[in-house]
Amino acid sequence: MATQYGTNTILDSLATYDASNVLAFGEENLAGFMQQILDVYNSVIAELLTSDLVGVVPERETTYGTDSTAGEMVDLDEVGLADAQKVPFSQSPVGFPLRKRGYTVQYTRDYLAVTSPREFLNQVLRATEADKRKFYTDIRRALFNSSNNTAYRDRLIDNRNYTLKALVNADSAAIPPQPVTGATFNAASHTHYLATASFIEANLVSLYETVREHGLGSGSIRVYINSAQEATVRAFAGFQPYVDPRMSFGGATTHATGTVDFTNLEDRAIGFHGPAEIWVKWWIPASYLLAFIWGGDGQPVLGWRKPEGGMAQFAELRLAAELDRYPLHANAWERRFGISAWNRTRAAVLYTASGTYANLA
Repeated sequence: MATQYGTNTILDSLATYDASNVLAFGEENLAGFMQQILDVYNSVIAELLTSDLVGVVPERETTYGTDSTAGEMVDLDEVGLADAQKVPFSQSPVGFPLRKRGYTVQYTRDYLAVTSPREFLNQVLRATEADKRKFYTDIRRALFNSSNNTAYRDRLIDNRNYTLKALVNADSAAIPPQPVTGATFNAASHTHYLATASFIEANLVSLYETVREHGLGSGSIRVYINSAQEATVRAFAGFQPYVDPRMSFGGATTHATGTVDFTNLEDRAIGFHGPAEIWVKWWIPASYLLAFIWGGDGQPVLGWRKPEGGMAQFAELRLAAELDRYPLHANAWERRFGISAWNRTRAAVLYTASGTYANLA
């Protein structure tokens, strides 16, 4: 028998049971396996989404930044005392949505009589895949749409209206000054949504400098691109590629010391340009690039809102209802969450298909 490679899963363990159909296996037994799948999936998605761009917000509406007016240290003589200074404190509010998402599988009892447990639980995996796609859809919309949503109402709580913000988009909301130089930004015109009809190296530099000029703190800059832009970025004179570990270089050859993960074509670091490390990410749409501060101090770029208080149990993907109306059955899965911009200056976007920025559909 040929050697089989791969990771053992819950579905593999089901294959060891001699049960030709769900009814013979036992619906209660199957429910236990179903919960194992959900538990593993929920822990994986929580770790995946909070690794760099996204952080869990403490409440549904919070603030970032301060007014652009800064105080000043003044020279004094031996007995001098500086005049008292009063700095206006005007924070910029940001809100986070909470939406209820659902996925239902419907089947007849005849289906259970002829379907294996393994095949049935594949339907559960389809629910987890749909949930993950929805997360990334919300992440992309929060990053690549430049308009604020002033009409959002928190219908799952109290119907309160508040604003969901994009990244910095010239909406006149207060922008914090550069923490070291004190440089300020015109909130009525400064935007982090850039566009070009002809993608050249200067556009890449402008993208990450738009983030760096606000102050890095202790983080570093990453640029995420779609694989469609990889050849263009690699051709830039200032790009330094990471090497394929399967290759050997002579002593006089200059190259970046990192290595390319050749086993992961859609999620890998490929090199750096200036201060920015360049990554190919499968979920970045073609014609868009994202630069952001990775790690370090400060709020993440995006905030992930989970249900609060007595609704906290709804934060994870869960089996919300099982309906049994012979011959019709249904299983309904639900999750409640929302994602929106949190630290609006911590990321910037470049659109390369036009000189005018276009929101992601």
